[in-house]
Amino acid sequence: SGVEAAALHAMGAAHRALHQLDDAEAELRRAREISRGHEDLSRAANVTLTLARLARDRGDLNAARTEIEDAIRNVESLRTRVVSPDLRAVFLASKQDYYALRIDILMALHAAHPDGGYANAALAASEQARARSLLEILNISGADLRRGLPAALLERESRVSDAVSVAGRRRSRLLGEPQPDPAAVEAANRELNAAIEEYQ
Repeated sequence: SGVEAAALHAMGAAHRALHQLDDAEAELRRAREISRGHEDLSRAANVTLTLARLARDRGDLNAARTEIEDAIRNVESLRTRVVSPDLRAVFLASKQDYYALRIDILMALHAAHPDGGYANAALAASEQARARSLLEILNISGADLRRGLPAALLERESRVSDAVSVAGRRRSRLLGEPQPDPAAVEAANRELNAAIEEYQ
């Protein structure tokens, strides 16, 4: 249940604060499993954010990057479902720690592997977050960014927004199965990533 997932997340965070990292990881992974089983993307994203921080604590930057990218995919899927521009801006502002952690991890990877292209990836992530915030501010201000756009483009935006929601739900259902098929999960991840990229 949601209560159980919240309790496990809280215990995992407490274990992490006490540097009991193995216990923390076990609690957090169980919390995420329950959240995904109930298609609770918001809680799953929060738990995955904590798992990303835990992986960074361990010094496993590649795992940390995998976790934070997964968390951000959930956040992006949730953001597209918020209809009101005002609420979207509030939602986005409440999730800035996700984007900040992504940049921190990429910069740590750059420090460890200067030729790995991680500095460019961090810059791109920073610019993407700023551009998204600017668009939300313009939406709140009443700027009509869609004025004069072809009807076909507006229709495409609506279609792709729906595709993000459908792909996110399909992925959550797969992850909620007792023994998810890795190939099916990978295909669902690709589908969701492609839909999010097209929407952006």
